[in-house]
Amino acid sequence: MRLELTRDQVDYQQSVSQFAADVLAPRAAAIDETDQYPSDLVAEAAARGLLGVIVPTSWGGSGRDYVS
Repeated sequence: MRLELTRDQVDYQQSVSQFAADVLAPRAAAIDETDQYPSDLVAEAAARGLLGVIVPTSWGGSGRDYVS
């Protein structure tokens, strides 16, 4: 059994973390305060392949594994 992440998994996790830090975190407090749905952020997350992560690509998802 291999317990280390693959290079692809590490890269994906880093890109998600960077998106969260650069795009989501600066707006998180305002979103909480206004209680408004951030449709622009959801659209950006979708464009980056962050929605439907484990859904097969044939169904419109990212086709990634559970660890990613």
